[in-house]
Amino acid sequence: MTSTEQLLPRRRMQALMAAATALLVGGIVGRFRTGSAILMLLCFIVLAGVALSPEFALGFAILAQTNFLGLIDPELLSIPGLFKISDIAFVLLLVPLVEDLATRRFQIERLRTAFLAPVALIIGVALFNIFLSNLREGVPLSLGFRIGRRYVFYALFFVAYYALTEPRRLEWMMRGCRLAGVVSALVVMAVFFTGSEWLSAGMVTGEYPTAAEFTRPYSPAFPLIILAFFDSLAHTLASRGRTHWLTVAALGVTAGGILVDLSRNGWMAVIVGSGAMWWVMRRGGLFPRWRATRLAFGGLVALAVLGVFAAQFTGRGLGDALQVFGDRFVSTFADVGQMRGTFGQRIDILTTRMHLMSEEPTTFIWGLGFATTQVRAIDLALAAEVGMGDFTLLGGENGVATILAELGVLGLIAVAWFSWLVIKRGLWLGTRARDPRGRTLGPALAACHLSFVVQFLSLSSLSFAYSPYVMATALLMAMIERQYRFSLAALAAAPLPGAGRSR
Repeated sequence: MTSTEQLLPRRRMQALMAAATALLVGGIVGRFRTGSAILMLLCFIVLAGVALSPEFALGFAILAQTNFLGLIDPELLSIPGLFKISDIAFVLLLVPLVEDLATRRFQIERLRTAFLAPVALIIGVALFNIFLSNLREGVPLSLGFRIGRRYVFYALFFVAYYALTEPRRLEWMMRGCRLAGVVSALVVMAVFFTGSEWLSAGMVTGEYPTAAEFTRPYSPAFPLIILAFFDSLAHTLASRGRTHWLTVAALGVTAGGILVDLSRNGWMAVIVGSGAMWWVMRRGGLFPRWRATRLAFGGLVALAVLGVFAAQFTGRGLGDALQVFGDRFVSTFADVGQMRGTFGQRIDILTTRMHLMSEEPTTFIWGLGFATTQVRAIDLALAAEVGMGDFTLLGGENGVATILAELGVLGLIAVAWFSWLVIKRGLWLGTRARDPRGRTLGPALAACHLSFVVQFLSLSSLSFAYSPYVMATALLMAMIERQYRFSLAALAAAPLPGAGRSR
């Protein structure tokens, strides 16, 4: 009997115990709230499945952080001030490690990686500031943790890097991300054209000012859509022989999802990332025939899906939607050139936070902490003669301001550090890896991360600071580093040119 066969009965017992616990807890909670009882039951059933697959823990943790692709209201399963559905991720991320610790199979050497230092740095600074905010400003530890816990989710990197030790597991994880991105894109497009409150229960929505018929969705799963887009684009460009039309279709659907998000910096980021990936894959010699045909097909899929939604659910056609996209894109250059609109507001957010930190220069090192700006919100509002709500977020929608205010220069160093490592790994995989999977996945993940960097530097979004982006970034780092290890091993095992030839 193998060690795996010996372990299966124990895992099945874990599954039975989880299901029994689900019935007990679900029955207790159900006395107070039926919906919570049902979701609690589902959560424990999921835990039973996690006992059989560590990849399932990673995937479900990410889904929890994105409010299940924006479909579930985060308040549906919650204890005010204590627990939300996204907190399930903390439990799930512990499962693969605790299981190996309990069965004495834990191997610390599986965590040795160049990413260890930057990821540990950003988590360490966050935990330090949680306690510092309590000591300096009297912010309760529970409040500080609830605000700063999103940085703790960078620990997903360690769990993913530890668990994804086989190419098969890495492949399934990437397929799951692609599927989640495609589903998210379809949901986002449906919300854009219909304004459905049922589909947008877990996301923020708003009317687009110049087109009342369209609803702008702010989906927490947007980083998954970008990740799926680049994975599909890389496969479309690198595919040799038989064309994988489902992959090309996924490319079109995710492109449509990115388009209807109406995030101008998101569009720019994807354009930059796509150009960089094209350049790396060209250097790597990946120039398949008919790539232009496949890209054109992906574009037609995007237009077809948008056209179906437009014709079915709105009184305006696809041309009206495309005009909205065009006007939105053109306005980018005017806003940046004249420092107006949302770009001007984000500049103001950054300068306001820097002015606040200049009152105590040491805060530039590790930041102001968590809830500090909220504590001073009234004073800031009175000084600026604006509503207090303008200052209730540390960074607003400005990722750079958020990292700087909450984690200081140390946080920015950590972001720059692991970003450099990701791009370096992607360049190596795209140009030097011998295995086809490495030459495709490496550039895709690096391009996706580069798009996050562009969003971050454009003072928009909350790249590297917003929980869904943190989860996607951490998983992305783990996958590219693990693929780098796989490709290094494949390169070492490959025979030298001319080896084995007889004279």
